[in-house]
Amino acid sequence: MEAFAITDRGNAVNEDFVACGDEFGVLLDGASGLAQEQLFAGEAPSDAYWLSHVAGTEAARLLQSGASCLEAAHGAYELVARRYTKRIATAHIAPDPLLAPSATIALARVTAHTVELLWMGDSPLVVVLRDGMDVLFDPQIRALDAKALARAKTLRQLPGNEGKPARELVRDMLAHHRTLRNQPDGYRIFDPVDGDPARAGMRTYDRADVVAVLGMSDGMMAAFETYHLADVEAFCRNATRGQAQELIQRMRELERADCALTTYPRFKVSDDASLFCVPAGGDEAE
Repeated sequence: MEAFAITDRGNAVNEDFVACGDEFGVLLDGASGLAQEQLFAGEAPSDAYWLSHVAGTEAARLLQSGASCLEAAHGAYELVARRYTKRIATAHIAPDPLLAPSATIALARVTAHTVELLWMGDSPLVVVLRDGMDVLFDPQIRALDAKALARAKTLRQLPGNEGKPARELVRDMLAHHRTLRNQPDGYRIFDPVDGDPARAGMRTYDRADVVAVLGMSDGMMAAFETYHLADVEAFCRNATRGQAQELIQRMRELERADCALTTYPRFKVSDDASLFCVPAGGDEAE
């Protein structure tokens, strides 16, 4: 198995960032805030793209230089927080987490003896073990989305709502869910206002127990969990770039065939799909 990273645009702008090397992996899945203004229009096609790419590039640089996952995530946070604060001050905008872009973050670092992981949000880290698999992510975003989709299904049965997109029917609910960002009863997410990765989930494994770590955006994980195109453990245990490309292509064909979002209820036809794969060599250790 070889290290690789792949991304495929599913929206107007690919707001995922993914990178990896033989001993590290970085993935961020950006989401726009509620602000109408685009603060970084001169630097990026969207503010979510700016956040994921600036933070992702910095996290990858720090991991390559020997930083821990927490050090890399915190360094990336400090960089984007500093730049964001400067930009909103120039624009005379008060800092507001609801207006700021956010991103999931999933980091992996392989050392001589350990495999170190960090995550915020619902981009899963799939840890392929000698015997089995762990999938690590914050389940809160998925739980909130499931509630919104269930409500949309109920509302679609009312007169006049037939065929309306789920996002349109539950726009108020989705806006409310944003207010739960980094709140005690909400979900943890990386953002430049109050997304300090000190709140992140973290776990360390003995390297000898780990075959590989794969980080995925939820748009990639949908191939397994939503569309059931492959078994996630079987795929991850022997993943290759070619297999990932083929899987994404099959998913795109299925999504286009269900452009009404009825067979597979979801908020948009397609989502950006990204993946990194970092082997740990545990399959060879005895």
